[in-house]
Amino acid sequence: MPRRLALPSLLVGLIITFLLQVRPFSATKKFRVLVPMTSDTEGRARLSWRSVNSTVQPDTSTALVAKGPQVLSFTLPFTTTYSFRFRAKDAIASLRLDPLDRIGRITLGTVSVIDPDEKIVATFQPSGFSTTKPGPDLKPDGDSVAFTNHPGDGVLISPEQPLQLALRTLPFSPRSAVLQFAGAALATSLVLFLASLLPAARRARLTATLAKLRDDSAAWPALTLFLTAAVATMASCYPIIFCGKSFISPNFGPTQTLTNLLPEAAPQSQEPVENSRGADTGTMMWAHLPYSVIQHRAIFKHHELPLWNRYTFCGTPLLAQGQSMLGDPLHWIPVAAGGATWAWDVKFCIAKLLFSFGVGLAAFAAARRVWIAVLLAVSSSFIGFFAFRFDHAAYFSLCYSPWILLCWLRAAQTAGRVWPWALALAAANFWELNSGTAKEAAMLIAGLNLTGILLVLASSHRRSERLARLVLMLVGIVLFAMLSAPHWMLFLDALRHSWAASATMAFTQLPPNLAPGIFDDLFFAQVLPGEIVSNPATNFLVLLGCLWAVVDFRRLLADRTFVAILLGAVLPAALAFGIIPAELLTRLKWIGKIGHVANTFSCVLIIHLFIIAAFGLRSLWERAAGERARADMLIAALCATLLAAFFLPHVGAIHGTSGKISGFFCAYAIALGAALLAMPCIVRGIRLRPSVAHFIAGGLCLFVFHFRHGLWTDTKFDGYVANPRSRASLAAISPAAGIIRTSFEESGHPARTAGFGGVFAPGFNIVSGLENFDGADALVNRWQRELLEQSSVPLAQDRRTFLDRATFPRTRSFGDLWNTRFYLSDPAETPRNVKGLELVKTLDLDIHVSHRAWPRAFFTDRLAECSSLENFTELLCTGDGKPFAAMVPDVPSDAEPAKPASLDGRIIVAASGYRLTENSTAFTIDAPAAGVAVLGNSFEPGNWRVTLDGTPAEYFRVNHAFLGVKVPAAGVHTLRFSYWPRLLTRALWISLGGFLFVLAMIFEGVQPRQKITADAPKKDAPPGAGT
Repeated sequence: MPRRLALPSLLVGLIITFLLQVRPFSATKKFRVLVPMTSDTEGRARLSWRSVNSTVQPDTSTALVAKGPQVLSFTLPFTTTYSFRFRAKDAIASLRLDPLDRIGRITLGTVSVIDPDEKIVATFQPSGFSTTKPGPDLKPDGDSVAFTNHPGDGVLISPEQPLQLALRTLPFSPRSAVLQFAGAALATSLVLFLASLLPAARRARLTATLAKLRDDSAAWPALTLFLTAAVATMASCYPIIFCGKSFISPNFGPTQTLTNLLPEAAPQSQEPVENSRGADTGTMMWAHLPYSVIQHRAIFKHHELPLWNRYTFCGTPLLAQGQSMLGDPLHWIPVAAGGATWAWDVKFCIAKLLFSFGVGLAAFAAARRVWIAVLLAVSSSFIGFFAFRFDHAAYFSLCYSPWILLCWLRAAQTAGRVWPWALALAAANFWELNSGTAKEAAMLIAGLNLTGILLVLASSHRRSERLARLVLMLVGIVLFAMLSAPHWMLFLDALRHSWAASATMAFTQLPPNLAPGIFDDLFFAQVLPGEIVSNPATNFLVLLGCLWAVVDFRRLLADRTFVAILLGAVLPAALAFGIIPAELLTRLKWIGKIGHVANTFSCVLIIHLFIIAAFGLRSLWERAAGERARADMLIAALCATLLAAFFLPHVGAIHGTSGKISGFFCAYAIALGAALLAMPCIVRGIRLRPSVAHFIAGGLCLFVFHFRHGLWTDTKFDGYVANPRSRASLAAISPAAGIIRTSFEESGHPARTAGFGGVFAPGFNIVSGLENFDGADALVNRWQRELLEQSSVPLAQDRRTFLDRATFPRTRSFGDLWNTRFYLSDPAETPRNVKGLELVKTLDLDIHVSHRAWPRAFFTDRLAECSSLENFTELLCTGDGKPFAAMVPDVPSDAEPAKPASLDGRIIVAASGYRLTENSTAFTIDAPAAGVAVLGNSFEPGNWRVTLDGTPAEYFRVNHAFLGVKVPAAGVHTLRFSYWPRLLTRALWISLGGFLFVLAMIFEGVQPRQKITADAPKKDAPPGAGT
């Protein structure tokens, strides 16, 4: 075999052997517990365990129970784990089986524990089972035990010796590995040798085909980049596109609590819950997906603009949240599909395609090298950001943002007309603003447009030309502001009278020591428990480019585009990594309220880093064959070493001497470092003496840079990658929720629903069509928030409520005020009965009813005057429990507090004839006298249009947070409350003006230019005079 074929054959042999022996892309086999069981009803079983040293996680496994005989299978984790200089040895001390989450007759047989090779390692006879206290009365009968199960009952299984669950064999067979390596290496060398024997004519044709492909790519860069981005998107999202997985699954992350409203028989119920590693997966289930459901109902059912959300906090703004995404063209896919998960998956995939395509175009516009743009377009689909913001709206914010910078790059460079890029800039900013976030979108718009201004000012055109281009682009920004007026005007107005969730967020920045983390999020994770993701990141290919930008810094300073991009990156980097101190930032009106400064400005930094990397990779390619190539490699290695030296002491100080740095991170970091150092050598080899070995080694290095940032199904390294779970239909609701919704439809009287503990998570209730007094919205009605704080409802993260049975007697009065008639709870929780409520039905959830809940709307002839909110609370909690109307001042007054006795003898008449749409509530009142009509929807000043018997009427704030209208006389009256924000009409006119301005610019721009006649003197037109 020729020597030149030896290295590629050995490399391929090693790769194939590793894949065949370790099988890293297959699921890890685990220990399992098999439980033979017979049940007379369906439900869910849970196995939990306690380890000797309490280090074994997770500590529970669940399974579905069907009627009849069956064998339940539960997975157990390994009790021995390895990390750097550390081996954690633990063992399972005891097992607890909760056989059913409801009442049922159960028969259990002999329980077995089997290892990954399907061999039995332990058995437990029913005669050795014990019970929890209180628990079932176990009566063994031979090899089985039968009993009546109640929710909360548990069967204890105690091994004589703690169970040590660890792999007893090597993950590979040395003998078979040698044979596989030899066979793969020989087969590869044979293929390469036969290829070298091809006739010269065929090799020439192949070379010509490759050359033509290269030339076509250079001639059609946009098409090349689009096709490349499409392939990269499919590769990075293959579980979504080809394997039936979804970005939005109840089994991804902690959102599994939401499945209380999903049927237990749903397919995803049998799938293990994926560890999201700290990714914020809640906002999609609690807000963005439900918002798309509201938008679908408003547009396609009620034929109105989706302006209001009646399902949370007794009514909150929807369009004014700044997160509704209604102006995002891609968002109309899930809106048209009613919020279906498959439609959201389509949107996520197209958004990533746009991101990769946009990064590639921007990199090409900056560095003018097609292959570099292609490489970065592929690379941008595999960045750490996508694991951190797995299904968060910030995913879209980042994906749309490269197009803003692209517009500025083209405006600064084009020799033709600039106005098309001004209009494109308006469209790109509009799309970005409607991406679904407030902080990230606003800072990306501000940061990238600031960099764009620097690009135009730094361009090589004459001063007057630069100013003309800048003015045109600023006109594009003005047009963007006009077009998006309904978005930002309503948001700013709502902000004035709302409680903002960001008000309670901690102000966080990153220490500069963690700078390597911006190139791989696993470096950030080393300072956090459980190696969770905490901030967005790129990948090590971007680091490679940035290192070579440092190496070639002096020459790149002559490139004005590079200087502008570099200056644009300084501010977001300084903000994200704490170079600008928090004490200064908190004094700024807008930035000081962002809270998560680090991850917000890291998004802005990521876009800049890709363009800087494009310049660096170009320098690497151009200098790789030069005389100073080895010196350049040394400088790059020293820079990488400095980053590591900056990072390692910080991590070491946090971990101390325990050495609890994961073994995966150690191996991964070594592989990254080796690939980072090897790539310049490989590039030099390709430039000087290209060979198959160079391309194989280069591909291997690129794989190491990127593999962890794509989506996978099941792998041996599941703890460090994102594994989306199966797509589910979230439109199907539980039987309990269905019963409640049916009762509303049959009675004609709307009411709200709440849940105890994690049941009926606020926000997701929108999907089921049930209303709640709580939610996960970013902007909350401030008067409703003040009521919530008075109610003693426990709050998680100062935002979401978790009703507690212990504090419910006080909470109940507020629940009645909020028109909360139904309460849901888990049947497994004890005690099942709740004081003040009637348990009326048990299905998959317990349904409780409050018979004292106030009607949604009612009439009363008396209006109390409270001196303060505390006085109103006292009146509510100590009164007779019946509805009343009271005026509550914003600031406590010196007036005498209202007493419950002042409401004695009042007339109360419940409304009837309700007609509800997404934006309006209409009802009929049969008033026996003059008085007040009260509607249990949130008060907002100036945003409601009210009619009384078809005539416009004034409304006022009553009961601190609700709507009141004076009824002038006795009789049957019809009232209608329609939500229409007070600034919306003005904002729509401004938006229409911007649209007409756009049409005028297009009309003027497409007009043919006046031709210069032969007799007219010709002047040399300066470059870019077409602006």
